[in-house]
Order: sequence, then C-alpha cells, then structure tokens
Amino acid sequence: MASFEPAHAPPSPAIGGSGSAGLPGRGFPFQPGGSGEGIRHAIFLAVTPNLADGQRIERAAEDLRASLHWSGRRHPAERLHVSLWSLGAGARLDATAVANGLRMGDAIRWRQFDVVHETAASFGNGGRTPLVFRCSSGSSAALTGLRDALGTAWEAINLRSYWPKAFAPHLTVSYDAAPVLETALAEAVVWRARDLALVHSLQGLGRHRILRRWPLFG
Repeated sequence: MASFEPAHAPPSPAIGGSGSAGLPGRGFPFQPGGSGEGIRHAIFLAVTPNLADGQRIERAAEDLRASLHWSGRRHPAERLHVSLWSLGAGARLDATAVANGLRMGDAIRWRQFDVVHETAASFGNGGRTPLVFRCSSGSSAALTGLRDALGTAWEAINLRSYWPKAFAPHLTVSYDAAPVLETALAEAVVWRARDLALVHSLQGLGRHRILRRWPLFG
C-alpha cells in the first residue's frame, strides 16, 4: 500500500519529461507563480482522449454545431478532457496544488475503460454556458469509481476526509451563450481512457499543458 505525507509546503517538483509511471508527458519547465493580466492557472486531474479519438470528437462536435446552427467555437482535440478532480485555480500557479496532484496520480492503479457519449446538452446556467457531451451511465460509473479512488488518495495526503461527492462527468466541446436542450448525437462517440493526466489550464489563453500522465493498465 502506498504511503503519503501531508503536502503543505513541498519543494517545487520537476515537471515534464517522463512521468513517474514511465509515460512521457507533454511537459514544460515548471515555474511556480508567474502570471499575465487576466490569466488564471487551474490545476486538475482528468482523462483525455488520444489525438485520433480527439479528432473524431471534434468532427462529431462540428456536425452537431451545423445541425443546431450553434455559433460557439469548438474546443480543439488537444483540450478535450473529462475532468475528475479540481486542485484549485488562481492568478498564480500553485506549487502545492501541483505537488498534491502528483501524489494523487502516483497512488492510482486503475483499469482502462471506454467513455461513451450519446447525447449533448448545455451544462449549468448563465452567460458563457458550456456545451458538453454527456457520459453514458456505464462510463459514468467507471469515471465515478476512478474519482472515488482519487478521493481516497486526497484523504491520505491531506489527512482529512471531506471532499465534494457530487459529480456529473462530461466532456466540454464548446462554450456558447445560447442554451441547448439535451440532444441525441447522430452517432455515439466512444473513446478509450488509457491514462490519467495532471493538467495545467491557462484560462484566458485557451491552453492546456499536461504536467504528467499515468497509464491505466489494460
């Protein structure tokens, strides 16, 4: 069983290159702090489609966009993901959040699984509403199980048991002001969750950086 230590004031980890599980990440030199005007730094754990699957999702989103006369710009393949665990967001990149994410990822042993999307709908209310591909009941159960495993890791490294249990897994394909009612996709979109990723999102620039990946076993 893995052991953990509280992550209150860790040294800055070296991000990029090979992850702890031996799978290369799309890395970058880690520099805590640093920000530009209007940019927020969000850190989260997610599963992401590979490039081929991401491109298929892009095409399905474009087909939906045309059928709904939807004006929102779709997300590119490299930004598509199903978020599992938020580690916070702020005006500066938080080294503690990154370190916690690395420790949580190191603790996970989970099987690969298929993620299935059969419907799309707006998610939430308000101005810039995300349009999402909803996850089927079967894949939602697998995603929830993986998130629960992350919750166990969170409890171990933070020495506290509280974390939000509400979870509605989805994959955001665009943002648009116009709400969209639940709509069946012309064809179900299926992709394989092959790894867990620690993601640094530069909100305001529309960019994601993968800090590390951990392969799920087949």
